[in-house]
Parts: sequence; C-alpha cells; structure tokens
Amino acid sequence: MTGTSYALRMSNKCSSDDGPRLIQTDRGWVEVDPTHCPNGHELKGNMTRGWVPCACSADVSGHRTWTCETCTQTIYAPPCLDESKSAGHWKR
Repeated sequence: MTGTSYALRMSNKCSSDDGPRLIQTDRGWVEVDPTHCPNGHELKGNMTRGWVPCACSADVSGHRTWTCETCTQTIYAPPCLDESKSAGHWKR
C-alpha cells in the first residue's frame, strides 16, 4: 500500500490507525480513499464506500467504511475500540 496506514487487524476486519484522510483543494475538502484492500486488490472502481454507526467510545459516533467488491474485506476508519458496540457487529 502506498503512504496510507490501513493495517490494524480486528477479527476479519481491518481498521485504519486514524480517521479518513482529507485534503484541501481549490473547491474545498476531498476525502482520500485507500488504494488497496488488505488482500491487495485495487479499490478504485471496485469498492463500496459507506458509514456504520458505532458506540465504541465517547469520541466516536461511527466509522467510514470501504468494502472491496472482490473479497468483501472491509476497512474501518477510525479503528473500532469495541467491536461489540458496532452496528456492523449486530447485523451478523
């Protein structure tokens, strides 16, 4: 992976070590997506971007998600501190 850190394993999920990356452009702020899933698949044009509510800490109301359409591996940002409090956990 290039320059981004999306590698903290959490059961069958992967979390970023920080929140979504934002860059400022002439038109405003743009969120930068990860380039590859943890299994090495390219995500551009091959992912579903989403958000899942979570109560894992007082500072986190949810997580940005990127799901690879090839292997269904999901990347979470920021990392989940208690997966049992995530809506993603409840729907299993």
